[in-house]
Amino acid sequence: MLYVMIISIAVLMYVLTRLYFFKKEIKSTTRQLHELNKNVTEKKIDIRYFDRDFEKLAKEMAFM
Repeated sequence: MLYVMIISIAVLMYVLTRLYFFKKEIKSTTRQLHELNKNVTEKKIDIRYFDRDFEKLAKEMAFM
């Protein structure tokens, strides 16, 4: 029973950490899009979160 609890806590910590970094990357991408739309910068969208689907989304947004 103790092993199940330890594994559950480890999985929960992993999921919460991934969620935290994903939300942080969404905020960063939103800020970059805002600057791009307001013509503050011409820089392409920079992502640091390594998720294949999120990278595809940022790439498609950069083509807009």
